[in-house]
Amino acid sequence: MRLETESRHSCRGLRVTVLAAAALTGCMTIVPVQTAGRARDDRAIDDLAAQPRAFARLTSPAPPLRPLATEVGPYRIVDHRPGWLTLSDHESTVAVPVARLQSLSTYSRVRGTLEGAVPAGVVMFGLGFAFRAFLLPRGCAADGPCEPPVPVAGALKWGAVSGAVGALVGGALGAAVGHETRYKLVPIDE
Repeated sequence: MRLETESRHSCRGLRVTVLAAAALTGCMTIVPVQTAGRARDDRAIDDLAAQPRAFARLTSPAPPLRPLATEVGPYRIVDHRPGWLTLSDHESTVAVPVARLQSLSTYSRVRGTLEGAVPAGVVMFGLGFAFRAFLLPRGCAADGPCEPPVPVAGALKWGAVSGAVGALVGGALGAAVGHETRYKLVPIDE
């Protein structure tokens, strides 16, 4: 028998917290890049591979590498030559032809920091303001009616402090993960 005070959704708060943390830890932008079919002639691929924190996903696994997420990648790009990428899994390296590429990804810690700090700061400011303005008890005069005004100045201070803490935590999480820009390779339709 279920007690009336027991919630049917006892883990709802935990799920919301996990989803909020996941939303603040990074975003991804997908950019299609057209290739001419002869990948070694494409300067765009070489330019992307030369960027710091560049990773590649392949159309098929590349033994003996162990990918970071799925069997086709991402693999860290450690070197590139026209038509070839040298990929690594921190234990071994393999040269792979560019024709086997599915996509290239670059990560930006600065953009990840902004994407984590701004929403977390705004949400925490609102929560801190609402908590202080509407949920904390306010004093009433003993001899008069009890309808005290909303303490806006105090609520703004609470909102500012909680917003700053939220921005710091969100920015740190966003910087740790970074913003992924994934360049999906698509052939040019002729």
